[in-house]
Amino acid sequence: MSTASPAKKPTRATTAARPAPQSPPELQPAAADEPQDLIVRLDAALIDRDAYNARTTDTGPDDDLLASVKELGVQDAISVRPGPDGRYGAFKGWRRAQAQQAANESATADGRPVRKVPAIIRADLVGNDAMTHMLSLIENDHREPMRDRDRVKAIETLALMEVDEAQREQMARALKIKRSELRAAREASRLDDAVLRRATLQGFDLVQMAELAEVTEVRGAARDLEEAQAKDAAEDDGGRGHWDQALARLRQTKADTEARQSALKELQDADIPLRLTVVVSSPRAISLLGYLTPSATSRRPSQTCPPPRTPCPAR
Repeated sequence: MSTASPAKKPTRATTAARPAPQSPPELQPAAADEPQDLIVRLDAALIDRDAYNARTTDTGPDDDLLASVKELGVQDAISVRPGPDGRYGAFKGWRRAQAQQAANESATADGRPVRKVPAIIRADLVGNDAMTHMLSLIENDHREPMRDRDRVKAIETLALMEVDEAQREQMARALKIKRSELRAAREASRLDDAVLRRATLQGFDLVQMAELAEVTEVRGAARDLEEAQAKDAAEDDGGRGHWDQALARLRQTKADTEARQSALKELQDADIPLRLTVVVSSPRAISLLGYLTPSATSRRPSQTCPPPRTPCPAR
């Protein structure tokens, strides 16, 4: 007869200390709100505008976008969903796709590579027109153009970076600006927001903005340069003769003003009194005489003409 004690049943604590081995987790299909996006590079010729793209006006690429895509290609992926016959409908980024299509048409003649378009293929949206339209609406509704100052400061930063000449030329072509505009961005950034916005709306390039910044303290400078630019544009010869003449006058006005202010300051610092005659040309003309000295600024100027309404003897 065996005297061995019966085996003890494992306690709850012992069972918890020995977890059962787990099998490898199985891959689960993505939930409806977590689509598995597939990013590929598509032949630009296979991309059409999706019928449920929310953007119906200004759907073509502008000159700036065309210049950028010609030089660098499409950098940000567009969103498409598969369509019939192996084609794709773009519901986000259709303007970028068109820009690449246009760039590819002239690529061979211009010696540029024919590029494909990076795209996110949303197969989960096939047949889901409502969601496609909503996503397209969000894409266009939330987009905000870069502010004028941000653009000028960004170009200024690029101009200060150490890059080789070939890359600098490529940057200028991609931004559709001249090399001289890269150098002028720093001066253009001195304009305040209101004047910068006005210059942008007027179509000033960065060189013109920099020249405006040089004379912006002169009263009416922006107006004079706008009128000069309009005259140059009307002649349609690509020149800037009216601009250069207006700019020269404004520079001379600025120089004269600075010279007068400098001379007045030197005389005041030397405590030399100044005699100033102010003549108001009007039917009530009065000639005033006064002194511009620290001790006489509050002194009432002497009257050298009879009372108003009575002509001066000199007249």
